[in-house]
Amino acid sequence: MADETSAAGGRPAPVLVARDAELARLNALLDQALAGRGQVCYIAGEAGTGKTALSEAFQRLAQARHPELLIAAGSCDAQGGADTPYAPFREVLTSLTASTSGKAVAARAKHENEVRLLKAIRLVTEAVAKFGPDLVGVFLPGTPFLARLGDFVLDQIGLRDKLKKHITTKAGAREALSATTLTQDQMIEQFVNVLRDIAIRLPLVIVLDDLHWADAASIDLLFRLVRRISDVRLLLIAAYRPLSTTDERQQALERVVRETQRNRGEVVLDLGAVVDARGRQFVDAFLETEPNHLSPAFREELYKHTEGNPLFTIELLRDLQQRGLLERDASGAWCESKALDWSIIPARVEGVIAARLAGLPADLRDILNCAAVEGEVFTAEIIAERLRVEPLSLIRTLSGALQTEHKLVRGDDARRIGNRRASRYRFTHQLVQRYLYDNLDRVERSYLHEAVGLSLEQLHASESDVIAPVLARHFEAAGLDDKARLYLLRAGQQAAGAYANEAALAFFDRLLALCDDGLKAERRDALLARERVLEVLGRRSAQREDLEALDRIARVPEDATLRDEVRLRSTQLSVQTGDYAAAITTAAAVTTPERRADALLLAARAHFRLGEREACHAALDQALELSRRQGQGATEARALQQLALLSWSSGDLADAEAGMAAALARARSVADLRGEAQILVDAGVIASDQHHFDTAERYFTEARAIVKQTGQRAAEARILINEGGSAFEDGDLELARDYAARALEIAIDTGERQLQAIAGCNLAEAQVALGGYAEAGRVLDAARAQAQEIGYRRGLVLLSEVAALRSLAMGDAAAACQHASEALPGALGLGLSPVAARLEVLVARACLASGDVVAGRQALARAQAQLPPAGAARSGLAALELGFAHAAGEAPDPQLLGAAVAVLDEPRAPLWVHAIVLRCASAAGDPRAREIARSALAALDRRAVRIRGAEARAAFTRVPPEHAEVQAAWASLRAEGAGQPGTSVGPK
Repeated sequence: MADETSAAGGRPAPVLVARDAELARLNALLDQALAGRGQVCYIAGEAGTGKTALSEAFQRLAQARHPELLIAAGSCDAQGGADTPYAPFREVLTSLTASTSGKAVAARAKHENEVRLLKAIRLVTEAVAKFGPDLVGVFLPGTPFLARLGDFVLDQIGLRDKLKKHITTKAGAREALSATTLTQDQMIEQFVNVLRDIAIRLPLVIVLDDLHWADAASIDLLFRLVRRISDVRLLLIAAYRPLSTTDERQQALERVVRETQRNRGEVVLDLGAVVDARGRQFVDAFLETEPNHLSPAFREELYKHTEGNPLFTIELLRDLQQRGLLERDASGAWCESKALDWSIIPARVEGVIAARLAGLPADLRDILNCAAVEGEVFTAEIIAERLRVEPLSLIRTLSGALQTEHKLVRGDDARRIGNRRASRYRFTHQLVQRYLYDNLDRVERSYLHEAVGLSLEQLHASESDVIAPVLARHFEAAGLDDKARLYLLRAGQQAAGAYANEAALAFFDRLLALCDDGLKAERRDALLARERVLEVLGRRSAQREDLEALDRIARVPEDATLRDEVRLRSTQLSVQTGDYAAAITTAAAVTTPERRADALLLAARAHFRLGEREACHAALDQALELSRRQGQGATEARALQQLALLSWSSGDLADAEAGMAAALARARSVADLRGEAQILVDAGVIASDQHHFDTAERYFTEARAIVKQTGQRAAEARILINEGGSAFEDGDLELARDYAARALEIAIDTGERQLQAIAGCNLAEAQVALGGYAEAGRVLDAARAQAQEIGYRRGLVLLSEVAALRSLAMGDAAAACQHASEALPGALGLGLSPVAARLEVLVARACLASGDVVAGRQALARAQAQLPPAGAARSGLAALELGFAHAAGEAPDPQLLGAAVAVLDEPRAPLWVHAIVLRCASAAGDPRAREIARSALAALDRRAVRIRGAEARAAFTRVPPEHAEVQAAWASLRAEGAGQPGTSVGPK
């Protein structure tokens, strides 16, 4: 049933009504979890469908069946939950370490659960100290945690020093949460490892309630947790209410649910569907929990009004009873009153709640109104202070009249905050709290918010920053703007420090709404903080607006330090959006010593993308010297990264690899997480170019993990671009196309024009390889326009290379030769020797296709001179030499033919190489021709089998000229071999 109250008069009901199948499902999942196969169950349903009742009934049964079982619970809050990173998981950890049951633990299971938690305190503390010491002071208020444990426990298990170093002052805790040394990934990893360690030693049930109000960071933690519990004794139950599909938090939660289903199968108990399917069954079963003589017509009418929704059913029946429309007969059974009139019964649950509240005495209504302002869960001592009554007297009223008689609230837990007691209650239904709050007039609501906020601030004096989002909400609603601004800034900084970027933006937006032009310092701090978050998220237009606003603040009165900060950030924005000339100019205006190295680094990046190698190197030398002198490790790491890219672009991969390793080590030494992600991406590119694909994937995987937690969308696009490049090299052309397309979408969203050009280049190359020549042409045109607009010379060279490949595939050798030849001066001028060599190879291939042997051999000679003496890049040169000899009517050189054939054994040998060698061997009557054809066909099949659609796969095997040539040659050789004894006529 949806409530612990029966249909009759408010006595506890002995059974869970019409939920036997769902209860059995949860018990089966628990049995699997206790066998060491951790399980997950999402309970979904609208308000009043019985999510809480099902969870609590299961908890009571599970606790009775398993004497060692621990239950820890966390809830999200309708008003503050989305603004408080990790709120439900903080509550879970607090309940485990404080030996108190969370809000979502069943009332009848709380006492026994707290006894068990107290017995397990040593085990839990060891887990926190061993696997989650950084959680103390962030997830757990530090000093209260130590105080709860006591001297004896700490000294007995030797944890005092280990934990104490993680306890900070009030100011230090705020700094720790926003410091880059404590990352979201590290916090999540430590949290998961703590739970895993506990669940290895004791069976554990985690209950998360009202997850539809969870913040983005909590959803990220949930995603990680459900993937890591398969081998421990842990059952995770998460209840949520499906909201609008346009709600971003709901979409994120639904993605986690879908991912869990993909990995684990059906994990959702949809109580909404149960109500729809068994609504009438619920009505009948609920009515039968007490003796009654209610007619079938009454039951049908009740079902029509409630549609079997448990909350509606329970509240409507209670309303009928209290108004005397249902009466007991002499035997104590419920009967219908003759005066029963359904037309006066509220059709909506809000009406039922209004009717219940209407008869309350004024003093009880005052208590509830004040409680509703604090939230669904409220503190008795706070309400007592506001109403000027003795706390114990109020607690008796809450536990007596409001809990036992009216069933509007229930006791939740009791704890100490500092030296003060906090007795927590919660509304039996959130809708009751919401109704009360919404019906307060603005004046009273504002007054109550002020009183509650001030009391909460005083109660949490030593740890007020922990509830900064809650205090911000109260003071904002109360119109106490000074306090609201203070806590909004702190809440935003906490969220940004934990990479809860959307929550941080919301706080900063609210803060700026309270900062008029006269509050320059407050506006400055808020804009600086918000611009950093916008930069991470890639929202360039909004980022530019904040920088313009900061520039206006810096001008009147003149603030040189702020002006340089704005110039530096504007330089970074110009680099990101491809305005390289502006970046160089703005960087030169930065004169503040501590910002000069960063400005030089950004100028170097702009020079690099413009192909100005000498200017880039000069700026990097200065940036390195300054950053080392000033101890700016993050800047030094990024300068080393850019130097490595210079080596990479000139083809010196060994030097590039060593330089990138040095950059990575320096970034890690100063915990520069964002810099580390960017360096990992570039290290992956270098490894991929060396054909060290496993190493490249490892780098990309590490970078992806960081980007996921920091929310760097531009870095995400770079990872996709390079993972697509690896997929292309590996022959998975559709995956390469999909990666490039996703990267292009992100690049467009973030306004990163250089990334748009690169992603477009990669997308067009994949489309050419798949035979999509028309779409490739459109993508090339758009990418070329971007590259030309921002002066991205390297991008223009690479786009011309893909254009040449497209023309060659379409049989237009002249256009291919023109594209490649026109790009050569740019490649050579930029020092891009590997690219220049590839372009010469394309010229040679185009000449071979058109029969221009002389020009082709000249291009081939230039390519040979530019390439290193050994390596994968030379794999096609022998085949081209062989092809030109054949085209000139010369007898094939046996040694050259042998070298060309040997290349075919390489797993990534291009199909055009197979086609040329096969053509020459067949013409020369070489006995290896048949085996070469079989090898070529097998290579084609290996690539084709990775294309999902049958039509696309067929086009891939027949449309590109070299593919068609291989097919035709094999068919010819097979026909020649037909009927010859012992001759195979099909590929092995």
